[in-house]
Amino acid sequence: MVYLFDLFYILTNNLVYLMDKDKVIDKLMLTF
Repeated sequence: MVYLFDLFYILTNNLVYLMDKDKVIDKLMLTF
């Protein structure tokens, strides 16, 4: 169970990171 939880945690973190990256890209597009 702990392993599954760690996997889920990593996946959610990656999703948040990707979403943040999209936001950063949007901000860059707005500045340009």
